[in-house]
Amino acid sequence: MYASAGLRAIFGRAWDQAWAVGENGAVWFYDGGWYPQRVGPLGEHLNAVWMVSWDDLWVVGAGGVILHGNWSLWEYWR
Repeated sequence: MYASAGLRAIFGRAWDQAWAVGENGAVWFYDGGWYPQRVGPLGEHLNAVWMVSWDDLWVVGAGGVILHGNWSLWEYWR
């Protein structure tokens, strides 16, 4: 998972609650196993992730990309 996703950042609040982001819009969630998330038609590299709570996530990336979301709903700005 790690090498193929080109991960750039990870943030977690507990051993079973973490998010990771990386190259080509990769977003992953961890709850004991890693799961890719579909956040939209992104090709931008994502550089940082901040988890306010387990379902309130902020992500920033190249080109001024900002994502805000949770399990099922993601907002996208550029």
